[in-house]
Amino acid sequence: MFTRLYFDTSELVAAGWPRRLSADLDNVLTLTRNAQIGRFLPRAVEVELQQQWQRELEDKTTAVRASVQAVETHLRGIQQPSMSVSELDLTKAGDD
Repeated sequence: MFTRLYFDTSELVAAGWPRRLSADLDNVLTLTRNAQIGRFLPRAVEVELQQQWQRELEDKTTAVRASVQAVETHLRGIQQPSMSVSELDLTKAGDD
């Protein structure tokens, strides 16, 4: 019988981490807790998850800015839109 469970980045992401937990991951967490098996998230995995989250946030922010620019271009000559996307402080994003 094993006494520890270490989580890997790809498995956590596939299970919906951190937004939601899949039923499979929720079951694993429940079973390991009930069996008093240690659950560990290595620091390297934590860093990789955070960096991946930040890259996704940057990609989505870039997409939103491109959409705003497309609307401004579409309205050019008809009216002056007052749309903007505020800058995100990525050093604070995701620090819960």
